[in-house]
Amino acid sequence: MSTFLEKVQKILVVSFVVILPFFFLPIFVNSFDTPKIILGGVVISILALTGAIRILTESKRELNLGTFGVPVAILVAAYLLSAILVTHNKMEAFFLPGTATVVILGGFLYMLINQLSQRVKQILKIGIFISGVLLSVVRVILSLDLLPGIIPFPNLGQLGNFTPLGNLLQEVLFLVTVLPLGLSLAFSQKNVLKKILIFTSLIVVALAITSLVLKLYAKEDESMIFPDPDTSWQVAAGTLKEEPILGIGPGNYLSAFNRFIPLSYNATERWSQRFTFAGSYYLTVLTETGFFGATGFILILLATARLIRQAFLEKRISGELISVSLILIFFAIFPAGTSLIILFFVLLSFLATEKHINFPRPIGVLVSIAAVAIIVLLVMPAINTVKAEVKFKQALMALSANQISKGRDLMLESITTNNKVDRYQTVYAQVNLAIAQGVAQKETITDEERATISQLVQAAISWAKASIANNPGRSGNWLILARVYQSIMGFAQGADVFAVQTLTQAVALDPLNPNLRIALGGIYYSIGNYDEAIKAFELATLAKPDLPNAHYNLAQAYRQKGENDKAQEALSKVLSLIDKETPDFSLVEAELEDIKAKKS
Repeated sequence: MSTFLEKVQKILVVSFVVILPFFFLPIFVNSFDTPKIILGGVVISILALTGAIRILTESKRELNLGTFGVPVAILVAAYLLSAILVTHNKMEAFFLPGTATVVILGGFLYMLINQLSQRVKQILKIGIFISGVLLSVVRVILSLDLLPGIIPFPNLGQLGNFTPLGNLLQEVLFLVTVLPLGLSLAFSQKNVLKKILIFTSLIVVALAITSLVLKLYAKEDESMIFPDPDTSWQVAAGTLKEEPILGIGPGNYLSAFNRFIPLSYNATERWSQRFTFAGSYYLTVLTETGFFGATGFILILLATARLIRQAFLEKRISGELISVSLILIFFAIFPAGTSLIILFFVLLSFLATEKHINFPRPIGVLVSIAAVAIIVLLVMPAINTVKAEVKFKQALMALSANQISKGRDLMLESITTNNKVDRYQTVYAQVNLAIAQGVAQKETITDEERATISQLVQAAISWAKASIANNPGRSGNWLILARVYQSIMGFAQGADVFAVQTLTQAVALDPLNPNLRIALGGIYYSIGNYDEAIKAFELATLAKPDLPNAHYNLAQAYRQKGENDKAQEALSKVLSLIDKETPDFSLVEAELEDIKAKKS
């Protein structure tokens, strides 16, 4: 029994590590990371169950922590505690984007692989290299546009930027990391034919890397778009001032980004873009898990530095050590995807030396029973989570095909199946509002249609509120509710007050967003509160002085107050910011001349 379970564990580990980079399913909104997390969850659950059985049935009471056991345990604990204690929406921490789950999976794999023999680790190393070679073969075929000639299906020529790792940057980082493993296999191989085969494979990997680098240099996809180092650091520093120990929480980087971006960010080309990760994986970890998570990585870096020093003294540097060093460098200057993070933990287990600890049987029994109980309790919630995400993707596809009724029904099914995801609720609220606005635009509206509009608007309000209850720290959720209230200001008493309150909260959670300030000013303007409108528009111009829309709205508010001198100054500023050849320039110029004429 024990031997059989051990074989099952070995097969599962090797298969998972080899298959992971290729695994994707288009039935999810995120076709690349979500399936990998689900696959990892299934595999780790099976491994945990078989491990629990082995602990209960075997006399062996020994665990090999390896060189990185303590740092990895600290990092996993940081993510787990931060997700439980800090992240308000647990679904974002554990499933979408699931940053906590990815690190927990990686830590579990590190511990499990450490218990395996060197022979199995060698098989794993070969498997990872084969994965890299297969990815490279596909990349070379796509780059040379050979696929349409191999497989006679239409539109295959459009797959040039496709990668199962999610984006081109993650693929090139993965392949560069795999390269030293292949070199070590080649130099250690005594069989001439096998050595030639490995070197040939390495040439293919090098060609794939070259192709990817050229694509990234040509900006053929958006994988190189991420926050600059200064912005990433400012977001981390702002977070640590408020949550130094456990950070903002896994999956909650967007909220930290909104709250703590520096004013200088609005001077960049991407000022209107918001990110769910830092430009450096280390800074993402620091922001999401605070100094606790950073401690784990610092210890990993120190342990790796000791191994590098020892390798130089012994004049024996392994491919695994080079690969780990490369990933640690990549983590400093790039974001990290699911496959790269998992690969990192697997490679750490290759470097780990023997470091065993013994544990009493009662502790092993308790841990085993607890693991089994947790897995059993999580089975149904996990199934419902996956079902809801599939339904959500189907709903979006139906809506994109203009099948409004079907899309709305599917979206409601996804919310009913899993009511803890604020994304579902915000989209459903917007769908209801859009349908209501479509009906309201008819020239003649029946009493039945009026009742329908009322029901749809009420549904939009209810679901927007539900999204806020699930994730109150997300500025976008408050904005959606504000937009709903704003749409009914003309006929619903008190809607203007609620619109101002909710949009003010959205601004508080994203204070340097000039578009939110303009939106708030617009509500004040529409209800005739020009003093507050001017304040909001002025703050928008301070947040982004080169935004023409902010100055134009400010000018209109000044005109309504009769402050034509200030209106003239604001319109002059608008003219200095827009192209003279555009229709907008002529429009603003005419308004400016009108003000001058009235003054004279």
